[in-house]
Amino acid sequence: MTLLLLIGSVLVLIWCYLSIKPAMRQVGPFLPDSYLFGIGLYTVGAILVFLTHPGPDSIEIAAISLVAMTSALLGAVLFVFMCGSFYKPVDFHRQFSGTDSGQIEQFSIKAMLLLSGIVCIAFVYAVFSNSIIGALLSIASLAGDSTLLDARKAITAGSAGYLAPGYVKQFRDIIIPIAIMATMVITPGFRRSPVVWFGFGTAIIAMLVSGQRLVFVIFFVALLLASYYTSQFAGRRRRVDAGRRRVPWLAIVLLLVAYGLLTVLLGRVNPDLSPFGLIAEISVNLFDRILLAAPQENLLTFEVWQNIGPTYGESWLADLGGILPGVRESLSNILHSATGGSIHGNSPLGLPADVWLAWGWAGLILIPFLYAFAIGLLDMLLLANRSAIFFAVKIYLFVILPICYSPYLFILYGGAVALILITFSEILRSKPWWRASAAEV
Repeated sequence: MTLLLLIGSVLVLIWCYLSIKPAMRQVGPFLPDSYLFGIGLYTVGAILVFLTHPGPDSIEIAAISLVAMTSALLGAVLFVFMCGSFYKPVDFHRQFSGTDSGQIEQFSIKAMLLLSGIVCIAFVYAVFSNSIIGALLSIASLAGDSTLLDARKAITAGSAGYLAPGYVKQFRDIIIPIAIMATMVITPGFRRSPVVWFGFGTAIIAMLVSGQRLVFVIFFVALLLASYYTSQFAGRRRRVDAGRRRVPWLAIVLLLVAYGLLTVLLGRVNPDLSPFGLIAEISVNLFDRILLAAPQENLLTFEVWQNIGPTYGESWLADLGGILPGVRESLSNILHSATGGSIHGNSPLGLPADVWLAWGWAGLILIPFLYAFAIGLLDMLLLANRSAIFFAVKIYLFVILPICYSPYLFILYGGAVALILITFSEILRSKPWWRASAAEV
């Protein structure tokens, strides 16, 4: 009965939110939408897991997710109710169409691409210079008993030597796509830019070496979304010919092929299946990763994290400690071990479970509410300045918010870098202090 009441309250709040939220024409990719979508995926998955594996543990996980979803929706509804008037005169296309960044900002964007590309090259060199990881990535090894997963675990866990994967990630997975998307806005012929292709190519190689499917998908989805909007800014949407209409679809097909290839190399499916069998199994794997994997793994490890929590913030502090250099075991490593995997793997908690672990039921009622409101304020900030960097950060955050399960993951997946770039862009576009002083004189 409690679950039914919670489901009913969630449905009513979804209707309220959709009724009053600003139109996409005004806001473009709306950050609260992305945040709610992420919690919604986990909630739907938790309900499906409860229906297929009924029991007291799955009931509690479903209840935790529904309470978090209710709290988040209340925060989003309150934000739109209080701040919705800000969006009424806003037009997303006019706001960023014809954005004219100064020479300093354009130079900074190119410098970001060059520096990040050099970091990716150094990372790839360090990986293949490592005798253990280099052997795991050899063609003979991948064709034999080993899989790309073995190399990925060695890189992320540092078991074969510390390669600073979290720091490399900030350049490879975050700064490069943001810089490319910013270039899309200010450079009509960006596809002919050697600097863009240098950043793009080095990022792709570094991603493939690390064997991470998620960052690969995020990278391409962000670029495709930015390409869609920048083509509209240029007024080409209705005049584009049929041949060019196929380009986004070709990119999507290539993305799916790359995802499938990485899935096979990681050993997630049986490579001996027929082509149709492989496609079917990869499709099932994709559906599982999007909707069911987190709730299912959280159910398997429920007894572990239930006995640990609530930690009253200590679990968050421990996670944030993982940002510091060095090799250490995190809670997600321990939980992965509890599922029967190795201590070097990861089994992260979904946002509702992570908030419950850190702050209990009281935090579950309050924190998703505050998170939704804060995300809305950040969205307002990103629409307040006609900056190419602001546009790119907004697109990137829209894509990654569904997987930011905790403060640590928000920082790891670009939240901190995004805030730094916002501040950096504001400084670049503000009047220099020496000009202001001269004007006053």
